[in-house]
Amino acid sequence: MVLFQESKIASQFLLAKLFKGLDQIGEAPSHKDILTLSRSLFLASSYDIKTEGLISNDAGGGIARCRSLALLKSLVEYVERKAVKENGSDSSNGFASYPVFLSKNSSRISARKFAYYEALERYVWKKWWECPEIGFVKNEISLANRDFLFEIAGIIPITKAYIISPAHHNLYFPSKLSIACLETDDGMILGGAARDDYIKSEFKALCEALVHTLALNRYQHGGVLPVSDYEKRLVFLFKNKYVFLNRLKKRGEVTLRIPDPIVDLTIHHRLDNLCSVHKMLFSFESNINSNSTLGYI
Repeated sequence: MVLFQESKIASQFLLAKLFKGLDQIGEAPSHKDILTLSRSLFLASSYDIKTEGLISNDAGGGIARCRSLALLKSLVEYVERKAVKENGSDSSNGFASYPVFLSKNSSRISARKFAYYEALERYVWKKWWECPEIGFVKNEISLANRDFLFEIAGIIPITKAYIISPAHHNLYFPSKLSIACLETDDGMILGGAARDDYIKSEFKALCEALVHTLALNRYQHGGVLPVSDYEKRLVFLFKNKYVFLNRLKKRGEVTLRIPDPIVDLTIHHRLDNLCSVHKMLFSFESNINSNSTLGYI
């Protein structure tokens, strides 16, 4: 999902434009929910029907520091989910979307850039996990310096938080991959994101970890069971943090070189006059084998 500029006025304009466009053709979501996580953080979701499991694959989601931007992100991802199904794909891996604003061409350029980051996140994480010779940097983060981490700690007690940045190099877009790691007494909650600088990737990774925290809270206290492999791996790590900690003991020195993408496509779909969608992959095996104890989170 794209990380729009944190502009309240721009997001309000784009939100109104996109929702009006969807509503006029009968494609607006049946439900739009927004959860206030703190005074400065909001979680929105746009969907038609709630599916079973901890995390809905059909809903569009968005986290931001203003309500309109969170809703805009969720609505754009909702359109992306429709495009994924229309494309005949069973996974949204490598897909990214961006609303049409000034021109369709500029929207397509932005969608392609964010699809690159989506694909890079999955590829680098998988390679780093499977190849202990690949190096990484570990940066501790203070709960006191990240306001929304207080919200996570209020849901599930966090004992330690840090960011893992696997070493990689590419020739296309500047990129930083952040894997947010939130330790509990027994488990681990992860969230990953790639962006063009460390601050953006860290924020997005922590947001992903927050979404996973809410999902695990539904599992722990709401009686909701995991359905997909993705959800089952979330639960496994939540109970077995040693699996991830064992990987951190292997400190390689190799920098991963990013290859040329094997999939780099503009996705044509019914709603591309409102949102551009792009798909990019560096490998058809973007996920670690589903039988792995970790898999891609």
